[in-house]
Amino acid sequence: MLETDFINRERSRNLLPEGSRYLVAVSGGLDSTVLLHLLSRTSQAFSWDLRVGHVHHGLRDRAGADAASVQNRAYQWGIPYLERRIKADAGRKSEAWARKRRFEALEEMRIESRSDWIVLAHTADDQAETLLLNLIRGTGPRGLGAPRERRGRILRPLLHYSHNDLLTHARSHNLSWCIDRSNWNEPYTRNWIRHRLLPLLASEGNPQIRENLSRLSRFMGQWVASIDLKVEEVLNRSGRWEGEAFHLTGFPDTLDDWLQCEVIREAHRRVNAEADELTEPHLKACRDLLEGEIHRSTHLPGSVVVEGRRGELIFSRQISAQGSGRILESKGPSDHPTIDTLIDPQEGRLRLSEAEEIFMGRRVGLRELPVEVARDRLKARMSLGFAADAPLKGSKAGCWEIFDGDAIEGSLWVRPWKNGDKIHPYGMQGTKLISDLLNEARISNCEKRTIPVIEDDAGILWVMGVRRADRASLTDTTRRVLEVYGSGVS
Repeated sequence: MLETDFINRERSRNLLPEGSRYLVAVSGGLDSTVLLHLLSRTSQAFSWDLRVGHVHHGLRDRAGADAASVQNRAYQWGIPYLERRIKADAGRKSEAWARKRRFEALEEMRIESRSDWIVLAHTADDQAETLLLNLIRGTGPRGLGAPRERRGRILRPLLHYSHNDLLTHARSHNLSWCIDRSNWNEPYTRNWIRHRLLPLLASEGNPQIRENLSRLSRFMGQWVASIDLKVEEVLNRSGRWEGEAFHLTGFPDTLDDWLQCEVIREAHRRVNAEADELTEPHLKACRDLLEGEIHRSTHLPGSVVVEGRRGELIFSRQISAQGSGRILESKGPSDHPTIDTLIDPQEGRLRLSEAEEIFMGRRVGLRELPVEVARDRLKARMSLGFAADAPLKGSKAGCWEIFDGDAIEGSLWVRPWKNGDKIHPYGMQGTKLISDLLNEARISNCEKRTIPVIEDDAGILWVMGVRRADRASLTDTTRRVLEVYGSGVS
């Protein structure tokens, strides 16, 4: 039985660590449905905490029905459901576009649900198809290697099983699944390989072609893994995570050029495992960042930014503000989420409420405080030497600010800061560019991109954790106090 073999494999290799939280990517098709079924039936034995992540996009006619089916199944099995809706622009409805946006959406949901890992349902058949696809496109040894069971924050626990293995399991448990008719759309190269090339090779060449290609892919993966061991040794000495950023510190100049490049490639993959591979110009730009004392940065594939700072490389992922909405959890089989009214898509901002939200990788919220409690908190902060703010020290730190509720104009919103934004800082005359404020605070370029601003209808009130505005400060006549708080997602 597939389930028994799955349990035995997991006990012997510990691919999915016990006690972790997993975002299971479920499209509604056969493979992902079986994956979710296996994980849900075995989660208690391994203390796994599961979340279902579904990407709803415009490339399939039945996308809405598929999403509703996945959500209802998650509800029936008692698993929280998250969804991202993406829409293809005119002329961009391609397989590559959908794949890229799918992984971006899954990473956003992983961060928002505070999951440790993303779990995908790739099988041995996918290995064979990927090898042929890369051969057709032109690739080196790494491109012939199998998709790894673990890469960055992504896990693939079904790579030892075929599509037929999963089909047998689904039928034996009377599982239903969605049929993706785009899988028969031959203009997509992978579909042509699946439905034309592989059957031709099997009938005219070797009936075991899928198994042989999968075995070759695993062998090449082992060969590449021997190189990766050397890379891992370097990263264990020189790499570390700080929040969602990966730091390469004390980068050894004694490494051979090829090994330096492989270390940079792996650091990039750890931040975004599904990004396109780095090219020679990308690698040269990264190595150039190590020279000099001036903070500089460059953009890499997959919305990754790398900053050079005093012999250190810092890799971080840029997440679009428009994709940072609320977590959508099932409340019932008919509860299919619609567009959240708290999101202002035109401005890429979120209206604050007493319900804690997650925005730009931070928990943010709003609450009312008794006036005397607020004054005591301000006095305590003043006694520690903080005149106007609780300073932000890294992405995991918490910060808060207090405002006169009656001086707020309209609603309170959180959004990313942008070039040209200004604030009238507390205790100062006139306005100041936020970019200048962050530079004066000696905040790195990577961290600058993670700092949101709080504003009302009249303008910016707080650069979160850095400086508040003079407006809406507490006075002797304050009767209502609002506290805005933010902290990194742990």
